[in-house]
Amino acid sequence: ELGISLEDTFYDYEDILSLSQVYQRTVYDATYLSLAKGRKIDLVTGDIRLYNAVKHKLNWVKWIGSVEV
Repeated sequence: ELGISLEDTFYDYEDILSLSQVYQRTVYDATYLSLAKGRKIDLVTGDIRLYNAVKHKLNWVKWIGSVEV
């Protein structure tokens, strides 16, 4: 009823592993990056370590504190 869809997040494991290696992030973090990248949407995160690791190269990753509602 909430309109929440489930995604097969491991559909592009090569991209996930690549993002994990390039940004030295966990596969868990890289899965979120890959999903947002594949959907061409912004990723808003409260994980400051993830944000700091990618902010200079992935401008579609946003820090939750800087997003206007």
